[in-house]
Amino acid sequence: MLNTVLKKACYHQDINGNAGINSPGYDGVGLFVGLPQGQTENYTLWVDGDTYTAGEYFYTSDLTSKSNIQSIDSSIEKLSSIQGISFQWDEEKVAKGSDTRRHMGVIAQEVETVFPELVREDFDGKKAVNYSGLIPVLLEAIKEQQSQIESLEQRIADLEQQSH
Repeated sequence: MLNTVLKKACYHQDINGNAGINSPGYDGVGLFVGLPQGQTENYTLWVDGDTYTAGEYFYTSDLTSKSNIQSIDSSIEKLSSIQGISFQWDEEKVAKGSDTRRHMGVIAQEVETVFPELVREDFDGKKAVNYSGLIPVLLEAIKEQQSQIESLEQRIADLEQQSH
């Protein structure tokens, strides 16, 4: 129903500053800002720049919406191949409106080698990371690490008991 209403409420602005809500010719796009025509394939929202919310983001996560559920194994090992970095955007991104301050993140190509489902390419071939998709990986890594800690604590306790 809402999607139908939005489609009827089309707004479109042309050339260099494209903006619209379900504009004709932009199939699958709920809202786009500054996106070249015909470059909307995999995104419902495209914003080239910072966003801000005073609220929260919620992601569909209900068990009834999922199939082929699998555990995330070897999280610590996989995460060890991903480097956390700080960086500044290059001149090309700054020219398109990105700021010059320092940011923190990861390298998409490193993430892609161990979690390809968390990386996508844009229309220019630039890779993007689903950062929130790393949360379950981090959760499992903490559990793995906690298990290792508990095992080591037990070994220490056993060794201390043997020495008495």
